Amino acid sequence: MPRQMGCGKIKLQILRKKKGEKAANELMSKSPKHWTKAFFGCQCKSNIVDNNICEAFNFSIIEARYKSIITMLEEIRVRLMTRIFEKRKFCKSWKQTMVL
Repeated sequence: MPRQMGCGKIKLQILRKKKGEKAANELMSKSPKHWTKAFFGCQCKSNIVDNNICEAFNFSIIEARYKSIITMLEEIRVRLMTRIFEKRKFCKSWKQTMVL
């Protein structure tokens, strides 16, 4: 818990440097339980998220599952690497900046 509280202070310092004192003061006017990880629960509130991720992954490898183990793993590896590359390329095209 204390480590996460320190993380909130670091984020506040970064915010001060990037966005100025006004933004930092506005954030501090809000209760920390609304903006710092120290107050967020670590448990998933719903198993639906995990289940949907698993089902989406299983659907994407349906053809590879019926091949030999080496071929299957190679196809999964290539598919995942391609997806990661496409997502990185997509994220680089964003025009907005993210605030910590």
